[in-house]
Amino acid sequence: MKKVFILSLCIFLTSELFAQQTPADSIKQAINTLFDAMRTGDSSLFRSIFTRDMIKQRVSNDKNGKVILSTESADDLVKRIGAPHTAIAGLMFFR
Repeated sequence: MKKVFILSLCIFLTSELFAQQTPADSIKQAINTLFDAMRTGDSSLFRSIFTRDMIKQRVSNDKNGKVILSTESADDLVKRIGAPHTAIAGLMFFR
């Protein structure tokens, strides 16, 4: 009986250890993975962060000050991230 109790206690404690990641930790992990993919140019890792139908939109101004909404597909963005680049931009990492 004592062995069963100890085994049950060990199983309970180890299952609790794996459930310690909070939603904030998950978000930080996704952001760090995104930045790692951008820094290394790893398009597969970058693709793993987003859904297939993701789009990127940017709001900017043209020469005349008119507001423009630009839309880019996930495939276009992944191609740009995976393209060879010499400069590595300074990125903020959440740890």
